[in-house]
Amino acid sequence: MGMHLPIRHSRRTKRLRHPPRRGLGLLEVLVGMLLLAGSLVGTLAMQARLQQFSQHTRQQQDAIALASQLAVLLRAHGHLLAQAAVPWHWQATTQAPAPGSCSDAPCPDPQQQLAHALSGWQEQAASLLPQLRLQICPMAAHAPLPTDWSCPADSAATVLLIQLGWQHDAPTGPSRLPGLILPVALPRLGLP
Repeated sequence: MGMHLPIRHSRRTKRLRHPPRRGLGLLEVLVGMLLLAGSLVGTLAMQARLQQFSQHTRQQQDAIALASQLAVLLRAHGHLLAQAAVPWHWQATTQAPAPGSCSDAPCPDPQQQLAHALSGWQEQAASLLPQLRLQICPMAAHAPLPTDWSCPADSAATVLLIQLGWQHDAPTGPSRLPGLILPVALPRLGLP
C-alpha cells in the first residue's frame, strides 16, 4: 500500500473549478441606485432653491418699479402728505379707496388728485405683490433713515420716505422689516 500523496492544484485548475464572476452583484447594483437617487434629490433641491431665488428677484424688481412710480407721483402731489406730518399706511390686502370723480375731468382739489393718482398705483401694486405693505413717512432731510417700520414724522418735512415690505416665502402675515426704503426729495414750493 502506498502512501497517499497530497494532490497539488495549480492555479489553472483552481481557475477552472471556480471561474471568475462576470456582471454585477446585487450589492453593487444597490449602491449604484443609491448614488443615483442621492444625486437626483440634490439636483431637485437645487432646482427648488433656484426657483425661490428667481421669485425673490422678480419681487424685488417689481418693488423697485413700484417705488419709482410712486416717487414720481409723490414729487407731483407729495406736498399734501408732507403738510400732514403723519405717516401714510397702506397694505395690499386692504381695499383701495374709491378714486373720486377724477376719471372724466381733472380733479379740482389737490387731495382728490393725490387720491386718484394713488388709487391707480394701489391697484397695480396689489396685482404685482399681493402681500405688499407701504408706509410713506414725511421727515426732515437731516433725519437719519430708519431701517425698520418706525417713522420720525416731522412737520417741516422736505423728504418723503417710501418704505415697502412684502413676504418673501410664506404668504402669511406682514413683513417684519421693509424690503425697500427710498427717500424722495420734495420740490420746494413757492420759491422763484
